[in-house]
Amino acid sequence: MDQDSDSGGSGEEDGQAFYAGGSEHSGQQVLGPPRKKSDMVTKLFKSAKEHGAEVLDSEGQGKKSKKLSFGGTGYRLGLTSDDTEVIPDTSKKEERPRDVSLKMWRTGFTVDDGPLRAYEDPGNAEFLNSIRRSEVPLELIREARGGEVYISMADHRHEDYVPPKVTLKAFSGAGHTLGSLVPTVVGQSDKGASGGASSQAAPTQDSKTLQKNAQEGLKVDESQPVTSIQLRMPDGSRLVARVNHTHTVGDIRHFVQTAQPAYITTDFGLMTTFPYAELTNLAQTVSEAKLLNSAIVVKTK
Repeated sequence: MDQDSDSGGSGEEDGQAFYAGGSEHSGQQVLGPPRKKSDMVTKLFKSAKEHGAEVLDSEGQGKKSKKLSFGGTGYRLGLTSDDTEVIPDTSKKEERPRDVSLKMWRTGFTVDDGPLRAYEDPGNAEFLNSIRRSEVPLELIREARGGEVYISMADHRHEDYVPPKVTLKAFSGAGHTLGSLVPTVVGQSDKGASGGASSQAAPTQDSKTLQKNAQEGLKVDESQPVTSIQLRMPDGSRLVARVNHTHTVGDIRHFVQTAQPAYITTDFGLMTTFPYAELTNLAQTVSEAKLLNSAIVVKTK
C-alpha cells in the first residue's frame, strides 16, 4: 500500500516509514514524523518502533518501498490479559483486507473519513495505546469482524483538521426518491384533484439542519468524557453522534430518528459490528455497552 505523506519536504523533513504486525494477517504501515514536530506524536511513532515495528527499506523518491508481509497466528486484543484470544492461521482465505487511513492532525486524529478525535479524550486512550504498541486497535478488529486490517498512518501535525464538505445530490423527475424507507412519489400528477391541479412533494428539511438538531438534542456535557459513535445507515450514508459515556442506547435511537425522521415510523435495530448483535437494552449506557468510539449498523426490520 502506498504511503500517505506530504509532498515537497525532503532531507531533514522526511519521516521514517515502518511496518507493524497486528491482528490476524493484519499490519500497519506507519509513516514516521518529520523532525521538529510535537513531542506527543513523535513519542507515538518511536514507541511503535520499539514495540516491533520494522523499518521499510526505501531507496529514494519515486521508488517503491519494500514491504514485509504478516501472516500466521495473530492475537485479538481484549480489555485484560485474561480475555485476549489467539486467532488461528486462516491464510487460505482470500478475503480483501480492510484498508484504514489514520491521520495525525495538530489537535487530534481521524480514522478514514470519520470525525476528529482529540488526543486528550479519555475515550481515545485505548486506541492510541494500541498504536504505540504496534497493535491494531480493538475497534478496528471489531469493524473488520476479525478479518485482515491494514493501517496507513500519515503525519499532518502541522495542519489543522478541516471537516470535508458534505455534498447533497438533488433528485428530479418522476419516480421514487432513492434511499427512502417508505418510497415517496415525486412529480406524479394527482388525478383525483379538482381543476387539474397536481400534487407537489413538500420540500424536505436540509439534512445538515436535521443532524445539527439531533446532535444538540443529546445535550453533551463537554466537562465530562466525550466519545464519537458512527452510525451506518441502510442507504449507505453515515451519521456521527458525539455523546457522553453516560448517554444510553435509547439516546442513540432518538438521535437517529431526529436526524432522519423517516425512522420515527420505521421498525429498526441498532447492531454492533463484531460480534454482530442487536442492542436491545435501551437503558444501557454507551460505556456499559462498550460502544466508545465504535461503529453501529442501523438495520431495518
